[in-house]
Amino acid sequence: MAASEELGIKGIHNFHFFVEKPERSFDFYTRGFGWDEVAKSSDEMEARSGQKSKVYAAGDIDVLVSTPQNDA
Repeated sequence: MAASEELGIKGIHNFHFFVEKPERSFDFYTRGFGWDEVAKSSDEMEARSGQKSKVYAAGDIDVLVSTPQNDA
């Protein structure tokens, strides 16, 4: 039995990556794979969380990419 079956994992909905250079992620997902940028963080969310985020999507998969805005 696969580990995913033992844990009851039925599928994957999204991934969340923290990156240092968000422009590389933009190029990777949009230009490299043809995915769409479907959402981005608001100024309010960025101030509250201390990070900028974008969501790229293709089919049933979403990838959230975040970049810290401070050294904390």
